[in-house]
Amino acid sequence: MEFTNGDGIIEDLPEIITDGSGNVYDVIIYALPAYWATYLINGDDSGLEPEEVKEIKAWLATENHPYFVDVGASRFSRSNDATSLGGDVCEYVAHIKQA
Repeated sequence: MEFTNGDGIIEDLPEIITDGSGNVYDVIIYALPAYWATYLINGDDSGLEPEEVKEIKAWLATENHPYFVDVGASRFSRSNDATSLGGDVCEYVAHIKQA
């Protein structure tokens, strides 16, 4: 699976990873609003409105709370994986623990 990071470098990502404790994670790439980046990557909601944080948290719950590890450059899209709204989106790499 290919991912273009924020520096424009194409990376080949595995679809599944295992950590040192033997936990297995699916590697997922999401197209999500660019303004979500600071919250998803750093947990910083200081630039967001309370309703935006609520929207992000609700979406995260529907996706089994992925852990975001990287974000690519922004681009315009007519939709994204969380909403039907157009705007600037980024590709985000996330890990989701398998049950």
